Order: sequence, then structure tokens, then C-alpha cells
Amino acid sequence: MKTWMWKTGMLSLVCLTAACNGQGGAGSDDDAVTLRVGALGGSARFNFVKTSDWGTGYNARVDITNNGSTAIQGWSTDFDMPRNVQVNVSNLPQCGGAVTDDCWSIVNDIGVENIVRIFHTGSANTIAVGQTKSEFLYGSYEGAFGFPTHCGAPLTGQSTPCNGSNDVAAPTPATNVRIFGTGSGLVDLFWSNATDNVGVTGYILSYATREAPALEIGEVPFTTPITRSRITRLQSDTDYIFFVFARDAAGNVSSLAQSPITHTARPGIAVTFNTTNTWQGGGFQGEFHVTNNESVPLDNWRFTFSFTGSFQSVWNGTVTGGPGTFTISAPAFHLTLPPGETWVVGATGLFGNPATPPSGFAGAVGSPAVRALATPQDPCLGLVCPNGLHCSVLGDSGIPTCVP
Repeated sequence: MKTWMWKTGMLSLVCLTAACNGQGGAGSDDDAVTLRVGALGGSARFNFVKTSDWGTGYNARVDITNNGSTAIQGWSTDFDMPRNVQVNVSNLPQCGGAVTDDCWSIVNDIGVENIVRIFHTGSANTIAVGQTKSEFLYGSYEGAFGFPTHCGAPLTGQSTPCNGSNDVAAPTPATNVRIFGTGSGLVDLFWSNATDNVGVTGYILSYATREAPALEIGEVPFTTPITRSRITRLQSDTDYIFFVFARDAAGNVSSLAQSPITHTARPGIAVTFNTTNTWQGGGFQGEFHVTNNESVPLDNWRFTFSFTGSFQSVWNGTVTGGPGTFTISAPAFHLTLPPGETWVVGATGLFGNPATPPSGFAGAVGSPAVRALATPQDPCLGLVCPNGLHCSVLGDSGIPTCVP
């Protein structure tokens, strides 16, 4: 499959044709695909059905129906779930080692993430004409649940609608992707809606920085008159660009729409150090008081500082670096600092020469190892209007404005 490179300045997005253009399967003829996976005959209809949802997790079923005129002997299927939706397949082992068939796997690569593949390629795995074979899924999710795209059956890569329909028309791309506000660890993003011959159901979001290519965030549902999302768990003091892909119920995906480059702020973290005890030989015990002065929680907080001495122990935080410059990071049991909270990190060590306390504190939030999270937002969230005015979204411009 061909790959394409997109660049703006130093930001890069590398993605497969399917991810960038919203197109599905490999486009090989039936004979070539048959030789590749061992399937014999037929065509199939794919249908994803969510059977239950409790706000943080779900159960679902994938139905593969032989809608052709000949039996299918040996089959496989694949589908792309949003990055924020975790997937397991019931009653099947994961592929790996000696397990190569009657198993499932997750494929993750640059621009291609959370693709589920299920294999039943042996000739004994038959789907008779008109028969349906089902696989049962379960998992957890963050933010909003999203349905699959880029579905394939009865062979992986053989494109078919994801909802059992005949709809193969992709939506138009979203337009006017803009930044409503930027904080140290979050960005509010909004855009004018895409259109579709049947109907747009949601948007798949991804992002890139100067250090990383495009990473998928997840999906948010379609809303009117515009769609708005808050992206959290970002890194502070960092350039970002965001990408929006419209999708419909059949799993057809539009080409990308992109936001302007935006730069997250430095966080409102205040740090002070107090020496609580000293002893002969330059030893000390002290406390770092770390306060979140912002109105939103700060994830994966940390602060860097100068210190001529050394540390013997640190609690309620993790210290790295030195000599001269150190970083204390949030402990695993308190990664998020709520608004207004002061967290105390204790330490013992030895003062250096000169015997000056830690100074020059610089806070930061976010981690490249933690994926951003997208949550849907009301278009007027955060806009405070004077008395006598109220918030309204003006037509297709999508701009929340105070009006009489």
C-alpha cells in the first residue's frame, strides 16, 4: 500500500492511504486475495452491533454474513476501532507464537492504530450461503464511544460497509477547523460540520507535534450547529496541529481537515521550598509545596529547578537529573493536581557549596507517553455573556457569540 507524507513547517503526518483518504480495502482481485489468505469463494456483509454500554465499557458483536452465491471456506475480517476504545475478542486467543489461526490481533502503526484482525482461514471454517458467523467483543473506553471504520470481510483488507448497508460514499471533509481556546494542557477545538449522503455520525481526531507524527486521539459524536471538542492530557509549552476526519454510520471516512498550529501555555504551577531541619555536615530535610493555580486539573505535572546539592531520598514525588539541574515529577498515585490543590513533596539530602536551597522552579505538564483525550463540549462552554445577552452560535461560522 502506498504511503504519503504531509508536512507543515516541522510538523509531519505520515499515514497510509486508508487513514488519510478515508478509503478502505486493498483493491486486489478475488484470485489474488484468495491466494493470499486461503479463502475460497463468496462475498460477505459486515455488521457491527453494540449490544450494551455502561459509560466506561461496552459489549458488541460482529456479524459476517455470506451474501454471495457460493460457500466461503476460510475467512477473516478486520476493522479499525477509535484509539480511545479498547477491544478484546471473546472465546478466541490472541495470535502469536504457535497460534496463527482461529485467533485475533491488534495492529498499531504510524497513522494506522487499533485495527482489529480476526482469522479463521482454515478450510474447515465455512460460512454457507446466507449463513452468519458472529464474533463477540468487549472492552473499556474513555471519552465518547466510537464505532469502527475501514471494515473488511470475508478477507482482511476487502472493503465493505461496517453497518451491513450498501453505503460506500464518504462524507465531505469538515471545514473551518479552529481553536477556541488553549491552556497549558488542553485545547478547545471546533469546526463546521461535514455533509454526507446518509448522515455524518462522528469525527475521528488526531494530532501531531514537532517531535511526533500523527497520533489518533479518538472519536467525538456529531452535534449541531457545529461540533466542538476539548482535547486534554497535552504537553505544556508545545506546538500542536489537529486533524479532523468525518465518518458516517457505514464507516466511510472523509479526507482530513486540519487546524492552525497552536502552542500550549506554560502551566500555572507555583513551587516553594522550605527547609524543615538541618544537621551537621550539610544535611537537610525539606518540603516542596506544589500548587495548581489554574482552574482545570493538571495531568502528569512536574517541575525543574536548580540545586547545588544532592538528594538522599524523596517521597510523594520522583526525582531525576542532577547534578545542578533536577526534575521532580508526580508520583504514580497522584498524577493529577486538582485546581487550587497544594501537594507536598518531602526530601532529604546534602546542601552543596554554596549551601543554597533549590531555586528557579519551572513547571510543566503532560507526557509524550500518555495519549491525549477528546471529549465533546457544548459550543458555548466557557463564554460568559454580560447581563441581557446570551450565547449563540452564528450560522455556519461556528463562532460562539454573545447576542441579545
